[in-house]
Amino acid sequence: MKYTHYHILLPFLFSVFSQFTHAQHSPWLLSPGDNFFSISLVNQKADEAFLGDRTKNLPNNGTLEQDTYWLNYQRGLFENVNIELSQGYSIAKFDGLRNQQDFTDTTVGLSYQILDEFLQDLWLPSISVHLFSTTAGGYQTQRVNAIGDGADGLEYSVSAGKIFSKFGIYGDLGIRDRQDSLPDERFWNVGVFYSLTPQWTISSGFQYTNAYKTDRSDAAAALLEEDTERYSTSLQYRWARHSVNLGFSEVIDGRSAPKSDIFSLSFSSSL
Repeated sequence: MKYTHYHILLPFLFSVFSQFTHAQHSPWLLSPGDNFFSISLVNQKADEAFLGDRTKNLPNNGTLEQDTYWLNYQRGLFENVNIELSQGYSIAKFDGLRNQQDFTDTTVGLSYQILDEFLQDLWLPSISVHLFSTTAGGYQTQRVNAIGDGADGLEYSVSAGKIFSKFGIYGDLGIRDRQDSLPDERFWNVGVFYSLTPQWTISSGFQYTNAYKTDRSDAAAALLEEDTERYSTSLQYRWARHSVNLGFSEVIDGRSAPKSDIFSLSFSSSL
């Protein structure tokens, strides 16, 4: 990398953005020829869901639990251009129902950095634009323990971030154009991080997703309108070009969405 402090923070920056699927995209990109790998285990658990404007217990007072094993790969293709691929395998459980297990949706995308705060040596933040494609997995949908929504789609977003020595802020804003009668979504995310020591870093963020409104007089269509608001926090230890990240996220509000507690553990390496 071009700058020492950027090189030190690199494993942290990318592992934060690869912890959860559809979490957020990074405004900081890899240099040409650099590679980044991340392997993560994400556990989600809920016994309540946001239905309309109310929070209700899940059917039969059951508990929904999902374990997903994620592989994320990123590579610097050219100057200011990165490619990224994410694939997971998930096991979804609900009391009284047969477990669902299958590959998750596959996402592949390109990121282009419009402005590099370090290269330009400006007070302006780093800014990148992103185009991602989602291919639905082969799992069954329309059930309590469905692995996902089962829709192909495209995602367009712009992200920005600024690093001030040990402290940094970041955020992104975008839309998801989803197929198969699922409503499109708009989303935004913001976060901060702080390096406690050269090895330890903490971060905290907020993620918001809002589906475009459907015909709420149609009960089946209304259930497809899934909105979520969640906060997240993580603690990371890094050495050389490797890192281990422990994260927690909680869905605090929403519509047609489980009220989930989400734990993650990931190992990352940049080469």
